[in-house]
Amino acid sequence: MTSKQNNEAAKNRPNIPSEYKEQSSDIVGFWDSLSGDTIHMIPRFARLFDSKIDPMKSSTLLIAELVEPIEVQNADGETVIADKGQTVGIWTKPGMSALRDLCGVDVYMYQDGTKEMGKGNPMYLYKVLSKARGTKLRAAADSRKRSLPARQTQNASDADVEF
Repeated sequence: MTSKQNNEAAKNRPNIPSEYKEQSSDIVGFWDSLSGDTIHMIPRFARLFDSKIDPMKSSTLLIAELVEPIEVQNADGETVIADKGQTVGIWTKPGMSALRDLCGVDVYMYQDGTKEMGKGNPMYLYKVLSKARGTKLRAAADSRKRSLPARQTQNASDADVEF
């Protein structure tokens, strides 16, 4: 778009009230589930990827809106404070599976021990607390190529969110 086109577009824009804030699905950073911190959030949706460790397995990134501020790691690896209302990413683990039915509700979660599974590495356990059940967590994006389940889905929102 040229400078002249930008000026024309700006003239045609309605007068937007100042209380309207720009919205984005970009995340501020990633919550470290092994940090010992308790996260207070509202799960919104998930994004599915092939795992970088084993491309035949899926990785799930939960996107959540914060209810309280918390430390996260930004894209540069720096620790920053994400504020109430901001969006963060959480790489899910099998011990977080209770989140599957808590989309849209207020949730507290923290790491609460481990369980030996006989596979060399323990499974991390999480306490997931809410006042009520939410809706089923949906995948807003499915970038999997190699780890797709046997049942192919027609679109991302039909994909089962895996933990």
